[in-house]
Amino acid sequence: MAGIESRDYMGGIVLGAQPEVLTASANGAVNEVVAQLATPLESALAQQSGVPPGGEPTVTLTDVAPFSDEDPNGALLNSAFFPMLFGGIIGGVLISTVIVGARRRILAVTTYAIVGGIVLASILQLWFGSIQGNYLLNVGAFAVAIAAIAAPMIGCVALIGRAGTAIGPVVMMLFANPISGSALPSQFLPGAWGEIGQWFPPGASATLVRELSYFPQADTTSSWLVLAGWIVGGVILTAVGHRRSVSAPPKPTASDDGYTKPVPALSS
Repeated sequence: MAGIESRDYMGGIVLGAQPEVLTASANGAVNEVVAQLATPLESALAQQSGVPPGGEPTVTLTDVAPFSDEDPNGALLNSAFFPMLFGGIIGGVLISTVIVGARRRILAVTTYAIVGGIVLASILQLWFGSIQGNYLLNVGAFAVAIAAIAAPMIGCVALIGRAGTAIGPVVMMLFANPISGSALPSQFLPGAWGEIGQWFPPGASATLVRELSYFPQADTTSSWLVLAGWIVGGVILTAVGHRRSVSAPPKPTASDDGYTKPVPALSS
């Protein structure tokens, strides 16, 4: 049972006088596969003991990590990952477009992420009750997740210009989101894609929020480090892009008297 609570195992079978199948609903869709193990186990035990197929069930189902009573099917939890993803993308695009200057953009991302973390955690935990655990930790998880998506976007814009706003949606939405493992554990994705997905913000944040809420014994260190790495990377790109734009030679422009005047380079 400890291995399920730490999310090292998706479920288990306990054999003995009273056989038991251990499940964890909070793992998502894969839990149905684990729960179905009870049916063939019951049939085998019935044949062995001579109990008719329509007799009393002989296998107990125990949900080690169930969803909250307010969200028994986990629908609200699964739907929470999309606002987190879209919030980071929209925030990165807006901040890159509206705000000028590296420091102002970094400050804006920080403020936006903190506010977004408070809003999401308050709605999902205090209002809907779809997540559990420590409220402040959940706020931090949502805030770091939003920042890990928005920060690289402002970094790309600072480095390559306005075209950088297209990189975030393409990478995060079209590539990283399908392999994030938000609906089921990453181990059940084909090949190495599940493991690769955990190195991107959508996958790391989905795993982090789920484990903080329903698997408090799980080791979340890797998820925190991945998200922090994307934030640091975005800040570094922003600083490098800002320094390049400041050190770039001014672009000449034609004046009314036929001469050219230098135009100072603007910070991305």
